[in-house]
Amino acid sequence: MIKISKEAENYLLKWLEKENGIGIYLSMKKQGCSGWQYHLEAVLTKPQGVIEQACEQIVLYIQVGMIHKMEGTQIDLEQMSLGQKKIVFNNPRAKGRCGCGESFQWDEHAS
Repeated sequence: MIKISKEAENYLLKWLEKENGIGIYLSMKKQGCSGWQYHLEAVLTKPQGVIEQACEQIVLYIQVGMIHKMEGTQIDLEQMSLGQKKIVFNNPRAKGRCGCGESFQWDEHAS
């Protein structure tokens, strides 16, 4: 359902270790200039009302009400200037992104 690149996985594993997390709660919230934004949260215990998905070494806890909007999403790591790195989400159901790339529009009719 959701895929994580090896580079993103390594980056997220280091983040989880630093946060002492057992997994990542992945949700989408209606916000940003294009309408929707992904949110990652390191969790210490399994949240309520989630679907659990193992991705290699990381467990994702996916917000149930948004699972249909996230299906097919690929999580990757983008190398930015000055050695900075950023997690990016490539959702095949997104129909448009804002200029900064932080939020997106969701295609209500995508299959």
